[in-house]
Amino acid sequence: MRLALLTHEPFYPPSGGGSAAALYLVREWVRRGHVVEVFGPELPHASEVEAEFGIRLRPFTRWAMSRTTPLRTPKYLAYPFALARMVREAVAAGATYDALVAQHSISAVAAGLLRTQLRVPVVFNLLDCLTGFMETWPPLLMPRPIARALVRYELGLPQRYQADGVLTVSDELRNRIVARGYPAARVLAAYYGFDADRFTPSARHHESPPGTAPMVVMHGS
Repeated sequence: MRLALLTHEPFYPPSGGGSAAALYLVREWVRRGHVVEVFGPELPHASEVEAEFGIRLRPFTRWAMSRTTPLRTPKYLAYPFALARMVREAVAAGATYDALVAQHSISAVAAGLLRTQLRVPVVFNLLDCLTGFMETWPPLLMPRPIARALVRYELGLPQRYQADGVLTVSDELRNRIVARGYPAARVLAAYYGFDADRFTPSARHHESPPGTAPMVVMHGS
């Protein structure tokens, strides 16, 4: 198969825990014999990355994209539409894809637009709820009704664009997407980043005083 991965984060090196999932996916696809092209922000050592992963990079060059780029929020909002245009131009030039895989919700918007335009199956790999952190902003910067509306919009993306499949990082995110009307049979909690062997309660936990709950420390936005 010819697969296109769409991402708003630099592919390599990964810029965070969620973005690292793309490396695992791409390595596995290539190992299985698929042809992979990655649409995402421009990389400084693109030829070396292409050789290391056995892929083709299609760099986004209209503006800088990273977690620390100036005016990040408006750039993130405009990126899906520019990314969709970039994929359409590649197809118009002769590129063909059997499926599009969107990494995170920002690229999911682009993939959703392309599903109808190109009639290509799309899969969303949703590693978190990107807009959820806005609920922690001061109300003057982000009024609560707007923050909740953004979260509802993001969780409704699979249903809105009729994605052919969805991967989520957890059961909780899966359940919230299903609650927005997306078919449960087409969404799978992949538990990326979770190793059950490392989260087995130790004997020390069982010796804790009655009423004392174990503490779990985790990374997250």
